[in-house]
Amino acid sequence: MLCLKGTICDFPCAGITEGGYWKLRDHHNAWKYPSCKGTGAPSPHFLPCFPVSNVVPCPQAVRRARSTDRVVLVRSVLAAQTCGCANCEQIVRDSRAGLAPSENIINAYYEHKHLMLFKMDLSVAPWSAIINNAAIVEFLEEAVRTQGLELSAHQWDLIVISLCSLVNSLRLSAHQWNCNKVAIIARAVLTLLGSVHEFVSSVQTKREQQPSAHVLALPAKWADDIEPYLTRHIVELVMVVLELDYSPMTSCRLETMDALIASLQHLRRTAVSSAPSLRAVCARAADALRRDTHAAYKYLAAAVLDFVTEALVLDDAEKLAACGSRENVTPRPEYSLRYFDDAMMDLQEQVDAALSGVEVCEGTRELQPGSDGHSAALGLLLLAAHLMRQCARARGDRDLAKLYIELLSEGAHVGGLMANTMRLLPRDVLDAKLESAIHPVPMHCWSAFEDMPPLDVYRWCDADTVASLACFVLCETLGGLAVGEAEDWAYTLSPSAGATLRRIVIVIVAPLLRRRLLNQLCESAHELPEIHLSIEWSRAEVSCELQLEEDTIELTLQLADLHPLVLPTIDSSLMVEPDMHSIALYLTYENGTLINAVKMWIDTVTAYMQRSPQCLICFDRLHSVSGILPTEACIQCRKKFHMSCLLKWFWTRGNSNCPVRYVNSRERLAALGFCSPGRTQAMGKVPYVKKER
Repeated sequence: MLCLKGTICDFPCAGITEGGYWKLRDHHNAWKYPSCKGTGAPSPHFLPCFPVSNVVPCPQAVRRARSTDRVVLVRSVLAAQTCGCANCEQIVRDSRAGLAPSENIINAYYEHKHLMLFKMDLSVAPWSAIINNAAIVEFLEEAVRTQGLELSAHQWDLIVISLCSLVNSLRLSAHQWNCNKVAIIARAVLTLLGSVHEFVSSVQTKREQQPSAHVLALPAKWADDIEPYLTRHIVELVMVVLELDYSPMTSCRLETMDALIASLQHLRRTAVSSAPSLRAVCARAADALRRDTHAAYKYLAAAVLDFVTEALVLDDAEKLAACGSRENVTPRPEYSLRYFDDAMMDLQEQVDAALSGVEVCEGTRELQPGSDGHSAALGLLLLAAHLMRQCARARGDRDLAKLYIELLSEGAHVGGLMANTMRLLPRDVLDAKLESAIHPVPMHCWSAFEDMPPLDVYRWCDADTVASLACFVLCETLGGLAVGEAEDWAYTLSPSAGATLRRIVIVIVAPLLRRRLLNQLCESAHELPEIHLSIEWSRAEVSCELQLEEDTIELTLQLADLHPLVLPTIDSSLMVEPDMHSIALYLTYENGTLINAVKMWIDTVTAYMQRSPQCLICFDRLHSVSGILPTEACIQCRKKFHMSCLLKWFWTRGNSNCPVRYVNSRERLAALGFCSPGRTQAMGKVPYVKKER
């Protein structure tokens, strides 16, 4: 083990062992762990260097950590580069002077490229090389994070080369991904990937700092070359990690899987076309979710499905467009929602067996962590959460949304999912009352319905994690494209079970969904400059005023207390208006947004107003008092008038002549033989007034 006393160069020039490296990392990361005494939680020393959220380090601890990083970096470089080059001697002099090792270390690696573990199997590499590469990568990661704009072109070249080459080495070491050497490199390299991605994504926002030309060129280089290369190798590595493996879980496995989960958040599946097919990736992830295995495998499978969600939606949209361009398409292409039918059916059967004896909406059961039922419930809820997120991505394409609704109906999984989800809810949610003062809903239950629980591979997956996932899946199911199937399932419940479901929707689900829709409307209100919007938050009511020519049309849309199980109320100032039922259906069953609903109303009303004629008496489409359109038609001239305008015209003129042709329309009709004067007078809405001489 490496001693931390004295100066850096007082240490003997010996290689750093595996245990020494982990103990060093645990020592310098000790500030990251909260106290575990008396809590029953495992000591962090059993798991090397994992982050703990909500822990704010003090400046002193950060300085100690950086000092230890420098110790590991310099000693590993000197241990690996035993040739006594000039750069190594300069590193020693800088270390004795207390200077940070930067340019000299980079120059040393340019002179001795063979020391980097590029394109090789990491499991057979010597420990000195492993620690050396991990230390230099961590040094590069800190440089990117703290001074990315100041790095020179050759420094960025080393960063990109190290990142791509070591990711390739990880792929070549996939058969030994569970060993300690691979875990050390994987954590360091994939952390560097995240820092580089965050820096590249923020380059455009730092133009006022006048970065160098090579820095400004990084985003294009990342999108065209670096990201596709990294994505292909990391996806291939993930496919190997998710293979069936009955070996016990170790800290090295957790390190690698945690690094892979974090890296998938910085990559796009659509950036590369040569990676494994979407069908193969989904099949491997679904198999991992349905197996009775450690929760970390299921978390990685869920991260993979989230990673390919956008690509799945785009692929389905392309298939749908291809079907629409051809008249007869047989057989129908296999859409991505069909990839998970077998896994959903298998998982629902396992969860049904584990929850046998629990009545729907009347009781709950906490499954024992580590049991088969607990593992199946976790896999089912993670897979359902992915399906709901994928359906939500289709919100912008109405044709694709309708297709997903049809596929959900054909799959017939929503009813079973709702039944299992209701039986996995926390007991506090099931006991929620309409009167919050009598039995308030705990705050943690509100957050569980709104957000996914944190899926940390280092934390024990207990019953609370499954219950929080059940809350999230219930809210997403009712607030997404599956609400129609969920509503059909709700009609089959007993009166008491149906009352429980409605109570949960009124107290928790509906307020969250209505607030989500109203917030989205506020964020997108700038897209509608031609209308005036006002929101009544307490009533979940939206009022719009649209100015057409000299007329003002008002719309009032109120979301129901049982939203989305009950259609919203839509009222308009138009007395005779186009059918607004389609807008209500869009909001409820197609996971629609209020901004799109308002746009649909504007398009519908505008087209309806343009088709409506002007009243040739007042020369307006909308009456200034009643707000109705011209509806009374003259049989002779085929023109339409407002009823009140027509009455005023007849009484003013003292006869019932046509306002356009100034002839007595009733007598003219009788003369032409269409009907008798008596019948015309009986059918008319205005009494016949004879002009006095």
